[in-house]
Amino acid sequence: MMVALLASPTVIAVKAVASMITLSAKGKMQLTYPVFYIMIVLMAISCAFQVKCVLSFLGVFVIARNKKEEHVQIPFIDYGHIPGQKLTGKIQPDSHISCYGTLNNEDDSVKSQN
Repeated sequence: MMVALLASPTVIAVKAVASMITLSAKGKMQLTYPVFYIMIVLMAISCAFQVKCVLSFLGVFVIARNKKEEHVQIPFIDYGHIPGQKLTGKIQPDSHISCYGTLNNEDDSVKSQN
């Protein structure tokens, strides 16, 4: 994006300088106007910034391309196991029970565990 923003002043400045040099070569002296020198300075500064940006982007690209992939170890958390407690009940009920997927009364769940 930054290079694109710097490109438009560069294009405008280069076009202005080229047109003024062409007119000066045809006989209408344009080199005496201060705008000519302002455009030359603007052209040089914007070109220098563009080159600087392109080189920095190229450096980042080369660094990123040559970087080795790091495999991050994601810790595994077992949500079914609570340290210090024994697992006494089922986490997933049996699918052959008629009440599978429905909410039961506490009395029904106590009866099915016994």
